[in-house]
Amino acid sequence: MRQIICFGDSLTAGWDGSHVTPRLNERLENRLGCAVINAGVPGETTRQALRRIDEEVVHRFKNGVTVLFGSNDASFHKGIPIDEYEANLLEIARRLNDVPVLMITPPPVIEACQIGKRKNARLACYASVVRKVAANLQLPLADFHQLMEEQQRLQNLLLADGLHLSDSGYDLLAQLIEKYMLDMLNKK
Repeated sequence: MRQIICFGDSLTAGWDGSHVTPRLNERLENRLGCAVINAGVPGETTRQALRRIDEEVVHRFKNGVTVLFGSNDASFHKGIPIDEYEANLLEIARRLNDVPVLMITPPPVIEACQIGKRKNARLACYASVVRKVAANLQLPLADFHQLMEEQQRLQNLLLADGLHLSDSGYDLLAQLIEKYMLDMLNKK
């Protein structure tokens, strides 16, 4: 059976405010007809991701990988400099060079719920870096940031913390991933 790995932070892991459940897995398994391994770790940045990528992603069987980081990198309390974020994304893509990789931009937040933690202007800069890396490496890009900005009400897509995805947010993310990953899996 085909298998993909979702590599990322709490948005990938499925954090819902009390515990982690892989809320993305079932949605993608149903949509893509393949097994999904969730390699999301809440609170993680790209710096931390590089420490575990070989064991949890590179050395595992997979037909494709999604990469979604940036919400923590862009935060004020973790604060990975944008040039390091770019270098880390390039290194993640380099280590995954033998499988199809789908780069995903980090989404905006509800700023009123994220005071002192995250600002959308900063997240937009980090999303631009993902676009740049994907374009330079000719990787498929799922622009979740732009898609979320186009929505009428972020409150319907995010939990009360203004950062983590609601069920509707995960439905939207799964639909976006499906749009690109099906084609990637069929080309493999």
